[in-house]
Amino acid sequence: MALGNSPFIYKVHHAYTASQHQNDPRMIDMDTENLKNTEDLIEVANYHYVSYIYKNGHVWELDGLKGRPIKLSECDEATWLDALKPILEERMNASNDEGIAFNLMAVIHDSLSSKKAEANTYQDCIDQIEQVKEFESQAAQAHKDGFFSKYLNNNLTGYPVMQELWDARIQQEESTITEKATKLNELKDSVQDEIKIVETDNDVIMADVCRLKTDYFPFIEELLRAAMQKMVDDLNLCNCAFSIINRPKNDRLIYDADAKTKCISKW
Repeated sequence: MALGNSPFIYKVHHAYTASQHQNDPRMIDMDTENLKNTEDLIEVANYHYVSYIYKNGHVWELDGLKGRPIKLSECDEATWLDALKPILEERMNASNDEGIAFNLMAVIHDSLSSKKAEANTYQDCIDQIEQVKEFESQAAQAHKDGFFSKYLNNNLTGYPVMQELWDARIQQEESTITEKATKLNELKDSVQDEIKIVETDNDVIMADVCRLKTDYFPFIEELLRAAMQKMVDDLNLCNCAFSIINRPKNDRLIYDADAKTKCISKW
């Protein structure tokens, strides 16, 4: 709303938008003062986030300007993105703008959290295998069942290795235990190396995001340039007014009473 309340700042701010959007009122916060109720928001063309998700066999649209989620298309979880594609294309093609009037952003699982969870799973498996090394087969089997009821993700690279390691512990096959434990440790170390790489990349990305979010220099520079130009124009107008005031009245080539009045009034 602050941008909309200052025409001067509004103009400078919009100098950094695409040319076809510079005068688009949707580029700043929407004025909701005259809206009778929140349902009227549905009809207002305003830039905002719209999310699409899969839930219970359907693609759903989540639009904060609408009163409830909208069921769009029937599908299954494996193919819901294919079902969503024509919906997005239709919405994009319906835009009246000649340029790009939208952005697409995908929300995915955090790879760093997944990698850390994987490394922790491997370490927990190694620790528990060590804890049950003196247990009888039946007790070791109970611990195995408890372990895999806790870690249900069988898509992990080391999942088969963990199963083989537990089976070897139950059967008291020491050579196999050593072999599988070594392999699981190698997998854990590999995942931890990946974690370090991802953390380094994330630090770089976050630093760039922080820099971009706080880099107001181009905006401030343009704002100061416009302010300076306005000051120069005002000074020129001031000089013009005093020049007219101080001219002798008999100087018909320069003196103009109407110009004097207009100049002083504007100044």
